[in-house]
Amino acid sequence: LGQSLFDFGKADKLLGACEGNSLGKAFSDFGMQAEI
Repeated sequence: LGQSLFDFGKADKLLGACEGNSLGKAFSDFGMQAEI
């Protein structure tokens, strides 16, 4: 479960970087938290 959360976090950061809007930022922030 930890590994899939880590992968999900990485995907969210990529998605956040691509979106470039408030939704993208939310995904990016969630991705950062998931890696901790």
